[in-house]
Amino acid sequence: MIKSLRRRFTAIAMCVTFAVLTLLMGVVNIANYAETVKSANALLDRLESFGGEFPTPQGKMFSDGTLSEDTEDAEDEFEEQYEIDEPKKPMGEFPFGNDNLGAHMDTRYFTVTLNSDGNVGLVNVKNIMTVTSDEAEAYAAQLFKAAKTDGRLGNFRYRAVETDGGTMYMFIDCTQRIETFQAFLRASVLVSAIGLALVFILVLIFSGAAVKPIAESYEKQKRFITDASHEIKTPLTIIDANTEILEMENGENEWTGSIKHQVQRLTDLTDKLVFLTRMDEKSTRLTMAEFSLSNAVEETAEPYYTLAGSKGKTFTAEIEDGISCLGSEENIRRVITLLLDNAVKYSSEGGNIVLKLFSSGKNRIITVYNDVDSIEKGKHNEYFERFYRSDESRNSETGGHGIGLSVVRSIVTAHKGKISAYSEDDHSIVFKMTL
Repeated sequence: MIKSLRRRFTAIAMCVTFAVLTLLMGVVNIANYAETVKSANALLDRLESFGGEFPTPQGKMFSDGTLSEDTEDAEDEFEEQYEIDEPKKPMGEFPFGNDNLGAHMDTRYFTVTLNSDGNVGLVNVKNIMTVTSDEAEAYAAQLFKAAKTDGRLGNFRYRAVETDGGTMYMFIDCTQRIETFQAFLRASVLVSAIGLALVFILVLIFSGAAVKPIAESYEKQKRFITDASHEIKTPLTIIDANTEILEMENGENEWTGSIKHQVQRLTDLTDKLVFLTRMDEKSTRLTMAEFSLSNAVEETAEPYYTLAGSKGKTFTAEIEDGISCLGSEENIRRVITLLLDNAVKYSSEGGNIVLKLFSSGKNRIITVYNDVDSIEKGKHNEYFERFYRSDESRNSETGGHGIGLSVVRSIVTAHKGKISAYSEDDHSIVFKMTL
């Protein structure tokens, strides 16, 4: 159980870490991609404002993007050409900002103008070396046919604008931006993977210390249950023996009968607690052998016809013949007994109890159905929790401890099977076991 708890602790810690890293990396990369798209769209906005081609002043440019002093006349002519009304800027400063000039100069782009029929009117590929005129025409024709006006095509961001000559498709080459984004994405995934691996190693190392107090408490609990069970059994045996002597001397009466009944209840409880404690230990292994499951279920169910009838309830069994099983016959019989005991105790007055055994493919399925007064529709796997009681007053009347179904689940799990409880309406419950 402690190993299972440690694995669960590690799994939860890793799931939380993975979720956090995924969220952070997702947000960062989405923001990075959005910025890439925003930058490309900004260039398209500028390209559109200039009619499909970035203008540049004629003159000498330094490597830092500034203009030489001997280009003052060219700069004046440039401002005059594009009707720039701003005050004259200091010599060497581009009218739209040096940064913008650098961005324009580094941008690779091309344009294709199509008429209303989709025929090519003008192709401008002089500002890009990697795209030919034919390729540019093919790109534009593809977008014209799909009636797309904005978006991404391969490594290009494009936009369609209406002009006097038709529809002009502008393409900005985003290869460098996309490669930068992809490099960052790969780096973030790698860093996240390394971080996840480091967290896993650390959690694996320190999970032992985290669950150590629980492990110690659990071990003490197991020792207490085992020791207490042995200590309780001795006085119970003496009480039972003394009751037998009293009945021999004075005859049976309601008091001695009550004593024997309560002794039996405590004996059953201690036996179940010891059994569960042993089943929790990984060293405990059930003796498995091939046996007739059909015969075991039928023989175990036989007494319940009379028992159910004595309580005014109806018990029926539908058992398929010839079903065998590899397992512990003794414990499978115990499971059937506990499920039928539970059905007889908690079924409604005059209710029906139905036991079924059938095969489905390689699976062997056992179901126990019984009517109840009232129950919430849906799954009820909480019934398999130790000492769980849905109705304290009723459990007191029926003598239940809230531990029998825990024994059932423990045995089924040891057989690598599954068990569940569910209600298809609000007046019945089904316990389904699959082996």
